[in-house]
Amino acid sequence: MPYHRIRPLLFSPVKFKILQKLKKEIVVSGEEIAKSVKISRSGVWKWIKALRKEGYVIKGSTKKGYFFAGSPDRLFPEEIYKPKMRRFGKNIYFFKKVSSTMDIAKELAQKKVPEGTIVIAEKQLSGRGRLGREWVSPPGGIYFSVILYPKIPLMDVPLINLMASTVVAESIKELYKLKPRTKWPNDVLIGEKKVCGILIELACEPDRIKWVVLGIGINANTDRRFINKIENSTSIKLELKKKISVVELFNSVLEKLNREYRQLNHGRFRKILSKWKNLSSTLKKRVKIITPEGEIKGTAIDVSTRGALLVKLKDNKIKEVYAGDCIHLKKVGRAY
Repeated sequence: MPYHRIRPLLFSPVKFKILQKLKKEIVVSGEEIAKSVKISRSGVWKWIKALRKEGYVIKGSTKKGYFFAGSPDRLFPEEIYKPKMRRFGKNIYFFKKVSSTMDIAKELAQKKVPEGTIVIAEKQLSGRGRLGREWVSPPGGIYFSVILYPKIPLMDVPLINLMASTVVAESIKELYKLKPRTKWPNDVLIGEKKVCGILIELACEPDRIKWVVLGIGINANTDRRFINKIENSTSIKLELKKKISVVELFNSVLEKLNREYRQLNHGRFRKILSKWKNLSSTLKKRVKIITPEGEIKGTAIDVSTRGALLVKLKDNKIKEVYAGDCIHLKKVGRAY
C-alpha cells in the first residue's frame, strides 16, 4: 500500500522540546514550558493530554506543576531523533501498522528524500526477507528501513549487509551480554536461531548506485506464539526471559550504523570486515549455498574485501559467492 494512503507520525519539534523540558526538570510548571517552547498555556495542556494518551506518564498538580514519570517503550520519532548525527535519525516516518517499510522507503528514495531517512513500523502486514520470502512482523519487534545514497562501487554493496549485521550483533552483545553471531550474508543468530534479518534493495545505473534501501528486522520482544511460526528463530525476550527496551536497542543500532556507514563510505571497510569475521558463525563451517545457478557445497574459509563468501570446494578450488541461501552443515577443524 503506498505510504501516502496511510498517515505516518512525523517528528514534531514542539513535542520534542516539551519532552526534553519534562525529562530534564524534576518538576516544571506549565508556565515554564510555555515560555521555553513559545506556546500558550492552553497549548501546553493540550500537548500534555496528547502525550498521556500515547502512554507517557506525566503527573501534575495545580500548585507545583508537571512531573515526568516515564515513557512508553515505543519508537516514536521524538524518542529516536538524533539532531547531532550527520545522516541518520533526522527524518523519521513512524507507522503503527503498515504493509512494508521497504515499499514505503523505496517510494521515498525515488523522491530523493535526504539520506538517512528512516521508515519504522510497529507491525508489518507484508514484511519480506530475501528472495521475496515473508518476514513475520508481529508487535514487539523492531522493523525499519533506511534510505542510503552510498558512494561505493556497485560490487561493494554486499558490504552493507555485513556492516548492518555486525552493528546489530554488537548492540545485542553490549546491551544484553548475549552471544550473537553473524551468518553470511545477512542474518544475526543466537545459537543457531535467527534473531535478525537484513534486506537490501537498490536502484542503479551502469556507472553508479542511485539509492539503496537497507531493511532491518529484529525479533526484540516477539512472543513465543509468533516465533513458533518462524522456522529456527528466537527473540531477545525469549533468550533473556524478560522484555527489553526497544528504544534502547534501536538507538544503539542507529548510533553504530551512523559510525560504520561513514567509515564504509570513505573506503575504510577492513575494520568492518574484521569485526564481522570475529562474530561469524559461518566461517570454518561446511556449508551448502543455494544460488539460481545451482548448489555449492564446501567449507567457508573467508570473506573477500567485497563481501563475497570464499568457499573451498572438494577439489580444493576456491569459489567466490556473492549471493545465495547459506545453510550451515557442520563445523570443521580444517578445510578440505
